[in-house]
Amino acid sequence: PPERPLTLKMEDATKTPPGAHSHEITLTPAEVKDAKEKRKVFEKMTTEGASHQHRIRGAWRNNNWKILRCDNHDQGNYRCKDQHGMYLNENLSV
Repeated sequence: PPERPLTLKMEDATKTPPGAHSHEITLTPAEVKDAKEKRKVFEKMTTEGASHQHRIRGAWRNNNWKILRCDNHDQGNYRCKDQHGMYLNENLSV
């Protein structure tokens, strides 16, 4: 299991306004382990971008970090009113 937190980045928003921007969340080592080994769902507030934040529900599914719900949106390929994609990418530069 990881020994340090894992930062995950949302895909850039495609809706204008608010325009291209992204957000991040950070999972603790225990949250990463629970998601991968026990298929637990997590809920987190993102960092601020374009003067707002999102509450996302996510999980490790099919070897990907996936957004299950963003605020109250969970339809189609976009899980967010800003049209961020449905996946979270591991931020390896942190």
